[in-house]
Amino acid sequence: MTNDSVECIYGWAGPGGVTWPDYEKARSYNVSAWEVEPGAATTAAAVFYGYVPFLVVCWLSISLVLRRGTRELSLVVWSIVNWFGFEVVLKNLVQGSRPWQSCITSYGMPCTEAAFIFGMFLVQFSDFLARSRMIADVPGSFSAAPWVLHDQAAAPPKLCRNVLESCVTATQSSWDEVSYSHQVMHLTGWIFLLLPVPMGRMLVHDASASQVFVGMCL
Repeated sequence: MTNDSVECIYGWAGPGGVTWPDYEKARSYNVSAWEVEPGAATTAAAVFYGYVPFLVVCWLSISLVLRRGTRELSLVVWSIVNWFGFEVVLKNLVQGSRPWQSCITSYGMPCTEAAFIFGMFLVQFSDFLARSRMIADVPGSFSAAPWVLHDQAAAPPKLCRNVLESCVTATQSSWDEVSYSHQVMHLTGWIFLLLPVPMGRMLVHDASASQVFVGMCL
């Protein structure tokens, strides 16, 4: 059965163009679409990462509302242009089908999510390289957190302090200098949030390896 069928026997077409695999449903049709079925936790993680691009766009929109800066505006505009260029223009020109186990009927070449995620990671990586400073962890250099003005001994642990500082300065300009510890923390978070997305798209068979590769290259 192709992914143009009325009913997908390999799962469900979830909201946002993400296939929710259902191995029991496939077996009920005497179909085995996978040589090795991923575990329930792996499948759930793959489905979750399929929605990460939407979460990132929501975060960019909230940042734009809070900060109203040109950097935030440029990221939102870039996200819209990226979606339009891939979903409306390129996919309709190439007309490459998704893997046959996918329940999504739209074209899949190139992978929009891979292009968006890889581009966003490069933007964040370049941004933190430009904003990092040579002096490590100078208290009070850019934070409005109250403990930098009072007793440093009473300050919370560094990880908690970094998170709280990000919350305190959420409405301020994002061009503040960051220390190397902040840089590592933020980039590590982006790595765990963004880079598994292409693999997740392949695990639920919404994109092939070639579609993901082309999307990342573009």
